[in-house]
Amino acid sequence: MVGDDRAAGDPVDAVGAVGAVGADDPRARWASWALVVAGCAYLLVLVPGARWFAGDDWFVLADQPITRRDALLEDINGHWILLPRLAFAGLWAGSGLDAYWQFKALAVAVHGAVAVLLRAVMVRGGVRPWPATVALVPFVLLGAGWENMLWPIQVQLTGAIAFGLGQLLLAERPGPLRRLDVTAVAVGTAGALCSGVVLPVTAAVVLAVWLRRGLVPAAVHSLPAVIFAISLLLRDDSALTGGIPSPAVLVSFGVEGLRATATALGYNPLGALVVLLLVGGALVASLGPWGQPDGVRTVRERAARWALPLALLAGSVGFNLLTAPNAPGHDPGVVWAVRYVYVGVALALPAVALGADLLARRIPVVAPALLAFAVLSTLGGVSFLRSADPAPMDPERDRQILAAAIASPLLDDASADVDLFFDPFHLWVDAGFVRVLRDQGKLEPATTPPSAEEEAALRVRLGLDVEPLPLDRAGAEDQAAPADCTPIEVPGRLSPEPGDEFSAVGPLAFVLHTDGIVGDPVPMEWTRRVRIRVEAPDLDLGVTGPGSLCRVPAG
Repeated sequence: MVGDDRAAGDPVDAVGAVGAVGADDPRARWASWALVVAGCAYLLVLVPGARWFAGDDWFVLADQPITRRDALLEDINGHWILLPRLAFAGLWAGSGLDAYWQFKALAVAVHGAVAVLLRAVMVRGGVRPWPATVALVPFVLLGAGWENMLWPIQVQLTGAIAFGLGQLLLAERPGPLRRLDVTAVAVGTAGALCSGVVLPVTAAVVLAVWLRRGLVPAAVHSLPAVIFAISLLLRDDSALTGGIPSPAVLVSFGVEGLRATATALGYNPLGALVVLLLVGGALVASLGPWGQPDGVRTVRERAARWALPLALLAGSVGFNLLTAPNAPGHDPGVVWAVRYVYVGVALALPAVALGADLLARRIPVVAPALLAFAVLSTLGGVSFLRSADPAPMDPERDRQILAAAIASPLLDDASADVDLFFDPFHLWVDAGFVRVLRDQGKLEPATTPPSAEEEAALRVRLGLDVEPLPLDRAGAEDQAAPADCTPIEVPGRLSPEPGDEFSAVGPLAFVLHTDGIVGDPVPMEWTRRVRIRVEAPDLDLGVTGPGSLCRVPAG
């Protein structure tokens, strides 16, 4: 261009050549907020999923006191969950386990924040306000990602996304370093205190800032990821011990991740194909040479115009690649896990919306079809949400067992580390934690005494110490019984003495026979090998399968 002496690829000039991108419409913005509030109210009140604490919720709640110094430095699978832990501590201090809805409301509220921020990113990234509002609705009711929307501990993932999106919105405006960048980096660093999702989200921020502002601002905005990586190395190196996947494996994870994301929004193969075509259309239309404003010459300048949705799309792919090293057997099927699908969709949604909007601008007649697709996607999400509930969870049973244990005279005689539930869904819920519940009044005791059958089952729960064998550093386990372990026929009957040890693989069920009473069955749902140590006397146990059981010799 004659008289154009700017450096080729200057990111600031490239964006300036585009002109104003990202002006919002107040009516569309208010409509989007109303839709998010309505969707979150629906999730909180009408969707039954995650009706009680489960899994890693107990990792925080049962690790008492929640805010002790060493607990604040603990992580879950490499995720430093300081901010989620503090949020749990605040809710625990109020009502303990008696107001589960408050914990569920925390998960729903953070999901709502992610939705609001995503729309802001879409608009700032070049999607028109009303199409951005329409694209938001399927995400608010994303049934395929229900765990992160309803399960309290999953704020570790949604919190990292929310803080990362906040950093992106604060950092993307063209120009040199400024004081606002300090705030942006601080917001991003808060994501590092939630989970490792900060890594792909920060990578997306860095890419967008590099395209819009250049190398130095991009380097500054990499600090949240650097802080998380350093903290991970200082806290725990076990999360970094997975084998290095081959390039072919990484490609399979990337492809499978895109399929999972597309299916989550499309809910059937045809819908998934539509989503993939929209993403492809966004890439072609935004990076191709046609239809670009005057002065936009290079691929980087074209990418700078649509930096936000494109960078987040790269972050979505990067997130799926990061799951590869520690995936069992490097199986790309792990990207279909509900919690991972949510992350992939959240980061890819702006690119999907961009593709739909660019298509509707070029061919206005398809706009009603795209609106219909968004409606169908939302209805698919609602249908999915109605059946969203972790099958092993039985809230009424859990409350009844804990309430009965609080009031039981057997509680004080039990070892503190004896788990009440013999399954992987209630880790750390042991007799010591139940005594904390009782002493601090964090769960109302049973209003009626347990039946004789329930009391017999409680004797089993407090009388057997069931401990899963540890995994090795690669996440594998030895399923073989000890060589000198004497097999026990199942179904069968046992009369063990305190100190006796057994080795078992579930599922099994234990039933106490006492004084002519047959107690309620106590399931042992570990499907990996466990060690069972008898703690209580006078246990006449019936054992049923289909699992296996053997007696470990004394000494």
